[in-house]
Amino acid sequence: MSVPSPAQSFSFTDGHFKELSKLVYEHTGIVLSDAKKDLTYSRFVRRIRAQKLSGFEEYLKLLRAGDALEINAIPSIISTNVTSFYREPHHFTFLADEFANQRILSDKNRVRIWSSACSTGEEPYSIAACLTPALTQRTPRDFKILATDIDPEALFKGQQGIYREQTLQKMPPAMRGEFFNRTTNGDYQVSEKLRKWVHFKRLNLLRSWPMKGPFDLIFCRNVVIYFDEPTKKKLYQRFAELQRPGDYLVVGHSESLLDLTTDYECLGKTVWVRK
Repeated sequence: MSVPSPAQSFSFTDGHFKELSKLVYEHTGIVLSDAKKDLTYSRFVRRIRAQKLSGFEEYLKLLRAGDALEINAIPSIISTNVTSFYREPHHFTFLADEFANQRILSDKNRVRIWSSACSTGEEPYSIAACLTPALTQRTPRDFKILATDIDPEALFKGQQGIYREQTLQKMPPAMRGEFFNRTTNGDYQVSEKLRKWVHFKRLNLLRSWPMKGPFDLIFCRNVVIYFDEPTKKKLYQRFAELQRPGDYLVVGHSESLLDLTTDYECLGKTVWVRK
């Protein structure tokens, strides 16, 4: 019998951790190493308390039985939604200086952008804000930013479009004034100028994808660092299948496609182009 440590309210055995790790991997693709045991405890114990369960064994019984409510909650429990507007600003410089000229101000009439792990919406709204100056000059007949995430709670926040001031610190002040309205409690709400371009949908990147593409630009930043190598390779292959030569893939500052795919070549600063 396992005795809870002083920092733990509930017994959490190695067996509990291994079983939860397997379920998390199956449903999200996230790999939980042994170093993540304390993190796993802290994330799931909140759910156990909220559901007024007796402990991890009762919680795991629900998961073993296929309880849809609990299984669908796993992504929200384990996901780390740390983001902000204009995070990694060099990507938005690329959008404004190069992508806008090539795809918005050209003669293209269909432009598709996919924010594939959009979290609470800061990324797709930043893309829309960055491209708005070009869109006011020439709007393609068929322009859309698809914003997807596995976490339904994060998507709900993105659809609401209400943010604390600190998440906008990296956004140029002029943009903040143009694209956001102050709420009565001092938060900022995204204006219709941006909201009209962004379409939120729930999507598990490891499952089937309903969209057909092609996508001129895909953002997949700070996501694959949580996946194992086979999952990374498969994901990049699937991205490539939805893009044409010359289309772009943007990844996080700590991510690289080297040794994972031959479908892309690096343009620098974690911007890759489909070969």
